[in-house]
Amino acid sequence: MSGEKILRDVQPFSLLEPEEYRRQVSRYFSHPDDEEVIAKAFASVLKVGTAVCEARMTAGQSAFVWCRIHVTPILEDGRPVRMIGVVTDITDIKEKTDRLKKAANLDRFTGLYNKDYAATVIQDILSKDNRQHALVLLDIDNFKSFNDTYGHDEGDKILKAISRRIKRTFRQTDVGGRFGGDEFIVLVQNLSDDAWLRDTLAGLTRFQVDDFVCTTSIGASLFPQDAGAFQDLLKKAENERVGLFLGPLRLERREDLLKKLRGALQVIAHRDGGGSAAPPGGCAENMRVHGAAQQRDQARNALLHAGAVFQRPVHVSGGNEALRDLPDRLLMQ
Repeated sequence: MSGEKILRDVQPFSLLEPEEYRRQVSRYFSHPDDEEVIAKAFASVLKVGTAVCEARMTAGQSAFVWCRIHVTPILEDGRPVRMIGVVTDITDIKEKTDRLKKAANLDRFTGLYNKDYAATVIQDILSKDNRQHALVLLDIDNFKSFNDTYGHDEGDKILKAISRRIKRTFRQTDVGGRFGGDEFIVLVQNLSDDAWLRDTLAGLTRFQVDDFVCTTSIGASLFPQDAGAFQDLLKKAENERVGLFLGPLRLERREDLLKKLRGALQVIAHRDGGGSAAPPGGCAENMRVHGAAQQRDQARNALLHAGAVFQRPVHVSGGNEALRDLPDRLLMQ
């Protein structure tokens, strides 16, 4: 749009009273969200004689751009009748500044908000919005042991994969952050469907990255039913946090899990077959239990855990023949 066209558009505004002039000029040039900024600038012009502000500006139907505006009034008989000023495009500077601010608030490794900023944003939302929200805490089961066993490079892959899943799972309006080494926090805003939340969280209890599988423990609290303050909601979610699968849940390679699973099968097969002698030494050592009843229960829990990890139902009754090929059937996609 040409400068001449803009001047023609705004010329009639000069006949208006100051307050109406401000409204019309603001409506023509500035972004609706910056109306308060423009109002303060006009008030400064009338009171002090000059004003400097930053706002998103447009002319006619052109796109909004960030501008720094310096304005000085022209006085006649001590009364401002016109204004002159300089408008500078600061879009590049603004975008760079915003990127730096955003980077300072993000966890560099995962791309989620860092702990402090996530807590600040969540507390701000809770103080202003009385609708129902859910605060979710998620952590990876036995992650330290996994790092110690397989190294931090493999652990980093798990953290990044879970972060990506969180970003894909929740909405842009929800707030996600890394709250600790292997702990994540999400505020699900304006929750209207509790069943959707249950199903969504169930989908976050198991992850597979390359040849590793892992499980998570999840806790959730509801605002304002469970608590009205962030720290109280956090404590409630921590207390509610549980693993959703039976047995010792940890990150394992498939081959490691299958080795333990086959050992468990031998224990169950031996007991179901009526034998009273101890099973092969390797099985007894792996299970690390004493007594037939304890050994049997531990083995069955190992099977249930394997079924959870591979997302396949496991039935631990039905005879030895039904159990023998269970590992292969668990791996079938």
